[in-house]
Amino acid sequence: MPEISVIVPCYNVEKYLPHCLDSVFHQSFSDFEVICVNDGSTDNCAAILNEYAVKDIRLKVLTQENSGPSVARNNALAHAKGRYVMFLDSDDFIHPQCLEIAHYMAEKHQADLVCFNLTVNAKENFADKKYDAASIDGFITENPFFQAVCGGNRNKILCQACTKLFRKSVIDGIEFIPHIYYEDYPFVFSLLAKKPKTVIIPTQLYFYTTNPNSITHQITSVKHIVDYQAGINAICRIYQTEEFKKEFHIFKLKVIPSLLRHQLQCCKRAAPEAENMLNEALAKELIDFNNRGILSFRGHKLKHYLRYLYLMWKYR
Repeated sequence: MPEISVIVPCYNVEKYLPHCLDSVFHQSFSDFEVICVNDGSTDNCAAILNEYAVKDIRLKVLTQENSGPSVARNNALAHAKGRYVMFLDSDDFIHPQCLEIAHYMAEKHQADLVCFNLTVNAKENFADKKYDAASIDGFITENPFFQAVCGGNRNKILCQACTKLFRKSVIDGIEFIPHIYYEDYPFVFSLLAKKPKTVIIPTQLYFYTTNPNSITHQITSVKHIVDYQAGINAICRIYQTEEFKKEFHIFKLKVIPSLLRHQLQCCKRAAPEAENMLNEALAKELIDFNNRGILSFRGHKLKHYLRYLYLMWKYR
């Protein structure tokens, strides 16, 4: 049984996939399996995956019709045998000591979750830096929600699923919401509600690559707005209870304003012929949140809140 299962959804990333896989198979820590899910790719991904699977038996390839990263990750989780799980996007790569350091921290502190940092569009020499795992200071918490929402730059928990090592037992029963964009943050907040023992390290072990073909760079559509709301609603179902009264209050003040602000940006990026439909979709979401007591002036910049009031009035 491997210690770590590395899960990699793949969809039309032939340009990035070899570098991604090389970064895993060149790890200083070797007790892992890699589960790649070919999510209906129409490029050369299948051939690349088969080539790597022949070279290294630690690679397992699953194939599915194109269903999105959430379904791919959920599918891989059902096959994962590791005590720990890490998610890696197929257009990104990791530091050669990523698994070693994350596993060391998890075992040293008997943690359920290890969070590390990322670098965007890193040059290759970033991966050349050597670390002594024993000398890395970790911030330990047993209620990591507040580090995700209120943490400073050094001890902040990022909402990406890929910047973490999870003890597999702690994510049992949690799934990525199928068929939506922005699937990471509801998954992460669902986990944080379990109050896993968490170690946060500032070390940059994950290297994010800006891919012009990724979801975040697509022309926005109504689906982007609807999917944001689906994620927020999933979190509200967990936190809008007496048990999480304090957390939900902070969620309304800190997280919802940020997510709504991102949706405003989606509306601004929309094609002119689609802008009205996106604004109407956002207005429906705002009206729903307002009726449920989720939307309030506090936490929002005045110009944004006035825009929300205008949209609710216009599309009421």
